[in-house]
Amino acid sequence: MKRVACLLAICLLAANATATQPETGPIRGTIEQAQALGQRLKPAADAGRLDPLVVQLEKLATRLDDKSLSGDQLAEIGRQARQLKRSIALCNPLLDFDKLLFIKRHDAGGVYHMCDQYYGCNARPGGGLFVLNDPFGDNPTLTNVLENSLVENGRLKGQKLDSGSFLSPELSFDGKTILFAYSQCKATKTYTWAAEFSYHIFKVNVDGSNLVQLTDGEWDDFDPCFLPGGRIAFVSLRRGGYLRCGRHCPVYALCSMESDGSDITNLSYHETHEWHPSVNNDGMLVYTR
Repeated sequence: MKRVACLLAICLLAANATATQPETGPIRGTIEQAQALGQRLKPAADAGRLDPLVVQLEKLATRLDDKSLSGDQLAEIGRQARQLKRSIALCNPLLDFDKLLFIKRHDAGGVYHMCDQYYGCNARPGGGLFVLNDPFGDNPTLTNVLENSLVENGRLKGQKLDSGSFLSPELSFDGKTILFAYSQCKATKTYTWAAEFSYHIFKVNVDGSNLVQLTDGEWDDFDPCFLPGGRIAFVSLRRGGYLRCGRHCPVYALCSMESDGSDITNLSYHETHEWHPSVNNDGMLVYTR
């Protein structure tokens, strides 16, 4: 009986020791990734910016070998490692642009599968279309592209797009025009479709002028992509069909249209969801399925 009690005590001590032993693997992985990135950028990056960051990273790696570090100390080292990794990435000389386009949006409400995140009936209102000026400098500023824009055509003519949900911005090859998807978020329940709460594709100049609606109807249209020939590829529910997993889950597939929203044509008739079309350097359309 005493032997069993002793073994139990030893097991409890071992369990407690394991529970209080901080985990360093993920932090070490971040540091190693940042070191590899620094090595890759070294031939082309500005040494005056990159080298001090690499030195700081090496010091963090040395600190991580200290077995007496507390959980809070390790958490701080992890935070510093992630910050250094980001700063090293921003030393890439290819980041020579002075504006960054992005959207702000909420995750879809009450749904968890990737398929469900792109239905306008599940979207939650809030967000917008923005440009971050001087994104890699010391004093970046924000521009709300649609702050003073009114829709110039279609069902929403004369209205502002300021109370719905935004998705999938796309910048033209010349940097002058933006495509994006927008849902008015007026659904009262999920998994229903109508024009007032489906995603539709819009086009606007980067200065907020000439805001026009390109698609409409009871279908979700999103992920627009400029094609070299002047047409626009996008993803849509227009093909029809449903997910083969058994629940009510309409499938979206690749389509294309003219730059004014006319001549909408299916590019794919596949029976599962497709996403994120993009044009590669050979002019081919690549996407996920």
